[in-house]
Amino acid sequence: EGIHNDPAKSRIFDVAIHRLVDSQAALALLGDPEGTDGLYDTAKSLLERDPQSRVALDASFTLVNLAFTNAHRTAGRDDRWVKEYARLSRMFVKNFKQDPRGVSMLYNSALGCEWNGLAADAAKTYSLLGETFPDSPQGKLVPGVIRRHQLVGERLALSGPSLQDGEQIAFNSEPGQVTAVIFWSADSQECRNVLPLVNKLKQADDSLQLLGICVDGDRKQAAAFVKELGLDWPQLFFAEKPDTGWNNPVVKKYSIMDVSAWLVSADGNILDTS
Repeated sequence: EGIHNDPAKSRIFDVAIHRLVDSQAALALLGDPEGTDGLYDTAKSLLERDPQSRVALDASFTLVNLAFTNAHRTAGRDDRWVKEYARLSRMFVKNFKQDPRGVSMLYNSALGCEWNGLAADAAKTYSLLGETFPDSPQGKLVPGVIRRHQLVGERLALSGPSLQDGEQIAFNSEPGQVTAVIFWSADSQECRNVLPLVNKLKQADDSLQLLGICVDGDRKQAAAFVKELGLDWPQLFFAEKPDTGWNNPVVKKYSIMDVSAWLVSADGNILDTS
């Protein structure tokens, strides 16, 4: 006790703190509330003592990792740790702007918020990513993400060449019809599992509109996939370089990062783009 004020004993203090943080993290990962509370208290105390110290950075980083692990453990069941992962990531970046690990923290936690329907948390986290790391690959995606989020509540209007014959398709949502825009890849097992189910919904209800946007680069492979699964609804495919695959204009404009779907409600307005 008190050795943190003695420069000659700073090394002893740092080693002791690292051991304390490691012990608290291990207990927290086992579900011990005292370990979790202790880690939060230690990280806070070290920031207050010296926000520029290595031990303060390491404790904060360990706390973020705890939230990340718990967010994955509780995914789909409880979004509290997803929100906390995003909050702690934002706090870490604000306290340690020069640490390059902040880029992936913000990006991953923002994605987690999107996937869990936490729109406000996602927006705050993406915004900080764009402000703090605008030149990173992840930061450059932020304007497209914001553009995509701003579509909610608007009418859908998309256009592009058809996979079948290359002719232009202009697709607009209409009131009275639920619409799904599906970004798919023939290489995705998830798409192979889900698209036949979507097709059955379409066959059972003519009021359901579907639009596919293929993110593959091989037209023959994409066409064979559509034929195999019997997807008899419009499919956009950008075959001209440099617009193929994940570089297609819709994907780039709205920063689509994975196979996914947009939903349009029966009033004709976009409900969700995550």
